[in-house]
Amino acid sequence: MKRDLFKFTRGDEIKILILKELKKLNEQISFYGVTKKLKKSPSSIYPHCLFLEKLGLVEIETYSHPNKVKFRFIKINNKGKDALEHFEKSNK
Repeated sequence: MKRDLFKFTRGDEIKILILKELKKLNEQISFYGVTKKLKKSPSSIYPHCLFLEKLGLVEIETYSHPNKVKFRFIKINNKGKDALEHFEKSNK
């Protein structure tokens, strides 16, 4: 029987979905790409990605286009992969 030590919020589930998708892709992807893969709105994905970056689980890079448009790309790092594996093992 699995013990439920924590109750996860919808926001926690979105963060875990983001990490799983980034691990599956194993490459850099734009925020737009993440929103399309997860079928979520950019306004719901962006703050979660920023939070994951503050935890050190993902890396966000910003590229500026000559017409002053900024493109943001995100990728999972080794710490994020380890954290996701640990989470998946502990929830079996």
